[in-house]
Amino acid sequence: MHPVRFPRFRMARREAQGLARQRGVASMLAAVWILVAILVLSSVDIGNLYFQRRDVQRIADMAALAAAQRINQTDTGCTTAKANALSSAAANNSNKVSANAPSSGQDQVTTTCGRWDAPTTPAATSPPPNYYVSPTSVFPINAAQVTVTRSMTYFFMGLFSALGAAPSTISASATARATNIDSFSVSSGVLSLGGDCSSGQAPTGSTGLLNMLLSGLLGAGSQLNLSVGCYNALASANIKLGDLATALNVGTPKGLVNTQVKLSDLLKASVTALNANSAANVNAAVAGTALNLIINSLSVAVGNTLVVVVNPNQAAATSIAQAGAISLGVPSGQDPGILANAAAQANVDLLDLVMASAAIANGQSAAMVSLSTSQLAALGFPANLVNLQLQILTPPSPAIGEAGKLNGKYRTQATNGQIGVSLTVGLPPIGVRVPIIGTLLSLNGLNLPLYLVVGGPSTANLETIDCEASTSAKPSWVTISVTPSIASVCVGSAPTTATGWLNLASNNNCAGTAASVSATLLGLSLVNLNVSSSAPIIKLGAGGSSSSSSSSSPAFYSNNASPPQFCVQSDAPQNCPAYWTTNSNALGSQIIDLSSLSIGPLVLAGVINLPIDALTPLVAPILQGVLNLVVPLLNSILVPVLNLLGAQIGQATVHQIGLTCGTPQLVY
Repeated sequence: MHPVRFPRFRMARREAQGLARQRGVASMLAAVWILVAILVLSSVDIGNLYFQRRDVQRIADMAALAAAQRINQTDTGCTTAKANALSSAAANNSNKVSANAPSSGQDQVTTTCGRWDAPTTPAATSPPPNYYVSPTSVFPINAAQVTVTRSMTYFFMGLFSALGAAPSTISASATARATNIDSFSVSSGVLSLGGDCSSGQAPTGSTGLLNMLLSGLLGAGSQLNLSVGCYNALASANIKLGDLATALNVGTPKGLVNTQVKLSDLLKASVTALNANSAANVNAAVAGTALNLIINSLSVAVGNTLVVVVNPNQAAATSIAQAGAISLGVPSGQDPGILANAAAQANVDLLDLVMASAAIANGQSAAMVSLSTSQLAALGFPANLVNLQLQILTPPSPAIGEAGKLNGKYRTQATNGQIGVSLTVGLPPIGVRVPIIGTLLSLNGLNLPLYLVVGGPSTANLETIDCEASTSAKPSWVTISVTPSIASVCVGSAPTTATGWLNLASNNNCAGTAASVSATLLGLSLVNLNVSSSAPIIKLGAGGSSSSSSSSSPAFYSNNASPPQFCVQSDAPQNCPAYWTTNSNALGSQIIDLSSLSIGPLVLAGVINLPIDALTPLVAPILQGVLNLVVPLLNSILVPVLNLLGAQIGQATVHQIGLTCGTPQLVY
């Protein structure tokens, strides 16, 4: 018997099982599509998140640049910079801005001012953000750091945000730096000169002391014949550091740092740089003519001498060969190339550059300056000056850099030249009379040998810079403190080299030998008196420092203002020269100390030596009288000579060349 089959029932069961399986697949597909939908919709929030981050970064960048433009180096509270940052953020933002915590529709803008310095060799443990430090630990400030924080609103990721899986706020920071750079020097004005600023013309009078001295420094085969107009044109002509770098084919100003070039090449490059900036120099043609005449007067030896163009550590130079024609104010450990490039628009005075580079080249070639009695007489000096010899110990140094101190040392300092001088001064007869006996001792036809080192040297320190907007009624200012140089005078014959040139040390320790001068004792003319000093007997110009300010335009120094005030051309009817002099007393204070003076023995007929200790009370008045005559002679003889070499006694003339208020740049 065959079983009974129910085909329709089995088919229905299989269909039910298939439908159940289909329902499971649909659930899985629905879950997948829901996940895909969440991801797709979340991508809108993710894209918006990245967009908002880019937006706040853009706002932070613009605000940092705006803040850096208005940094006041003396305002650590950053008031003006903060206001500029808020204003910029508001102008570049669709949301409202404030310094308060962020909220929906309002961003928070936080601004701090500090200093950004990149080290010479960046450490792996000190990435770029750590180059920025707060103003409480360093001065002056040169950078602004702005952080913009925004509260986020999510369309589809609100739950994730509530659970902490998505940020509730986003922020971006930017740091901008604006370097304010001043260029200045300690130098002297141009005195009366003869000659003309053209080749081949006869002198109109005296050939001029500066012509003679510069001829000696340059090793010139023929006497320079430049007029006061030439030197004034050089003194008023500026070249940009960037143009000088281009002319020397070193690329950017960074290439000038510690770079040695021939003096002739440096001066020729200066002509090229002058032509590149001729629009800013009224007397560019005259200055160019003068500079070419100086180049043509160069001796081969001096012209081929290598000169460091820019020295970022001038104070550490142990010889003239290491000194730079331009001093760049860079603290130890920091990258000088960054500041050099920032100073591309900074100006260098042509006359300062010529004198500094010539002094460096001259110091290396040992071509000292020596003026004979006839040369001195032709220049109009008193007949009392018998001879004079000069030795360049350190050259004058114009400076470029930022203001303020780091670790107690000024960032930027200009110095004048340190000069060694040997001279012989002819004095009138001096006698000592004793009652009954009559004239006991007389000094007739006395030529007193002296030698001295002028310098401290004189220094000018860049204290502060205040850059104002071009639309501001308030001018920009710099403050420079000045310490005048002093002169230490020794009696005797100065130390010399085997060839007879001066060989003084910068500290002038009075290491010379005793000088023998003729004297008459009791009417006998067979007496020589040995005179020397083991330490300086006269110190001239031992004054304190003074602080002066100058505007970014040519400055006018007012002796009546306290503190000294300077005008800009737009707000003063008078001309505003760029020079000012501290300490109007030509020699400053004078300290006479006879304790180190050695007198004697008396030498009779070149054979008999007699001690004169017993005559000390009688000799002292003679010496005092001699010194009283020497000091005024130093004023009338030495000061004009040393001023022209950039070394002044008891006073300092500061030349404010130019203030470059920095263009802000993003550094991080």
